[in-house]
Amino acid sequence: MVGSEIKFLTINTAALWAEGLLEGTEIAGESLRLKSFHTHRYAGACGEIGAPAAFALARCGLIYVIDKRTGGLAVYDSAAGSYSRLAPLPTGRLRDIAAGDANLYLLDDERVYALARVNHQIRWEAPAPGAAALALGRDENLYLFDPAGAQVLKTGRGGAVSILIEGLDSPKNFCCGWDGFLYVLSGEAVLRFSIEGALLEKIAVSPPADLKPCCLGVDRDGTLYFGGRDQEGFPYRLDRSGRWERLGYRGAVSQLAVNAGGDLYLLALEPEHLQGQIVLLERVENYAGEGVYTSKWFDSADIGCRWHRFVLEADIPDNTQVLVSYCTGDVPDDLAAVFSQEVINPADALITCAGGRYIRFRFRFLSKNAASTPRVKSMKVYFPRLSYLRYLPAVYQESEPGKDFLERFLSIAETLFSDLEDKIEAITGYLDPAAVPEGFLPWLSSWLAVTRYDRWPAPKIRALLSRAPRLYQQRGTREGLEAMIALYLSRVSENGLVVDDSAAKPIIVETFQVRAGASGDDAVWGDLFGTDPYSFCVLLKPEQAPTGQDLNAVKRIVEFEKPAYTRAGVKVLQPWFFLEWHTYLELNTYLTGQGFVLGRSALSRDTSIVEVEEGGEVEVRARVGVDTALT
Repeated sequence: MVGSEIKFLTINTAALWAEGLLEGTEIAGESLRLKSFHTHRYAGACGEIGAPAAFALARCGLIYVIDKRTGGLAVYDSAAGSYSRLAPLPTGRLRDIAAGDANLYLLDDERVYALARVNHQIRWEAPAPGAAALALGRDENLYLFDPAGAQVLKTGRGGAVSILIEGLDSPKNFCCGWDGFLYVLSGEAVLRFSIEGALLEKIAVSPPADLKPCCLGVDRDGTLYFGGRDQEGFPYRLDRSGRWERLGYRGAVSQLAVNAGGDLYLLALEPEHLQGQIVLLERVENYAGEGVYTSKWFDSADIGCRWHRFVLEADIPDNTQVLVSYCTGDVPDDLAAVFSQEVINPADALITCAGGRYIRFRFRFLSKNAASTPRVKSMKVYFPRLSYLRYLPAVYQESEPGKDFLERFLSIAETLFSDLEDKIEAITGYLDPAAVPEGFLPWLSSWLAVTRYDRWPAPKIRALLSRAPRLYQQRGTREGLEAMIALYLSRVSENGLVVDDSAAKPIIVETFQVRAGASGDDAVWGDLFGTDPYSFCVLLKPEQAPTGQDLNAVKRIVEFEKPAYTRAGVKVLQPWFFLEWHTYLELNTYLTGQGFVLGRSALSRDTSIVEVEEGGEVEVRARVGVDTALT
């Protein structure tokens, strides 16, 4: 078939899908699927963790617990299933806890404390009379809930406490959402505040009869969760549409928290066999059983056009179906247009209805498995009808029933050849580094003999292939090695393109350069750069190789690209000062102003007080594979 004779229209982006009518379906990424919703499934209690009075979730998965039997602090590792008590703390009877990335925050009857998570040393403490609960927001902003004073307090970095919100109406509880805002359960509403204390939204709350809210939480979608102390009641979810949904657990709850994945943790008061346990309700993603999508009207710009066929690109799991029908007409929104018989799970199908300038499609999605959904990625409709029948003698076209059968019979071969023609037309895309599909990058790399870098990120492989002719001309030279390392160390923009960055260029020191400018002790220079006249050293700034994987990648580049007769080393400069070691001004060492001298220094002018952790900071001060080895 001649390519210029046939035309097609397509839907293959989220914007194009959005032009149709969605009923029980939704757009996810660039594809169409059944409408999703989530539920929470009871997953049991979180092991033996004492008798928790309150708990806090850390982002790393640890659960910090206040044990009401001992009055002390304990930690539960949900991944390992281990529970351990921490050393006694010089605090009063603990009431609540919050866990940040660097600190733990504890509240007793009179004071609030900030403890370093690494060694549990107290960083600061401040008076907090009347405070009943803690909540931790972004950037470790700590908030204190004072129901008796009808207010919310906020602490500064050093523990200074100030009033953030006051004049609340019968406040019951509060929490910080994943969106960074503060939510307060006050009277018959949930109030959403900014971190500056400005009221942003008032959400009316009319709970079901079996819920008397006493605690709340918020997930990443802005969905609210409520728990109550009624032993016959249920925790509930309130979505943005105002719909209440009962969760899969029955009993009284004194505290709830939502982790980053949407899982719900409840501190159970009832039933008896779960009393005093932390219960996990796992978030489960489900899909509707049926949904319909009706496309916009496609316009062929030809009255009475005979539409030829449509092609569907879709993922259809077991126990799911996509049923496709269509209708045509010479005017859009034709009320008399009747949809055709449905075609089940079509990949390529002929259009057999009468002609018309316009055509529209209807997709019906079915799923017997709530955990799976069919996904339609794209659809193409071809026109006008130009089948292989026109190449046969006229006698084969005289009988209408025979003509219809032959058209459908010949369409089998036509589909195969059309697909081949499309692939042939698109073959140039497989030879273009910017357009080749990611799965074919290794194949194209083999043509240019750069398969040794197949573990690079895809955008950097594309950039390497496009620059390969020039890099081959420079191979074995200092400039070529610099260009290869700079390419790997360059950052990738949001649109997937490699950004040429002069900061990614390494420092290459050759032995003859050292000897030409060396002075002083030759042994020191030999320790730093070696004594082999055919050797060189590649120096990387601290930020250029933050992980051992980056360092190993640069070492591989140096090994493959250096001249065969030379020796080379790669060194990551450390961000601190050492005499007789790799210390270079303006690279990893900077001279500053006057240091701190008692009686002659002023804070904030020539002296700064900073916080430096001495341990527990793997990949911060100690980078595994770069300057630290695990033994």
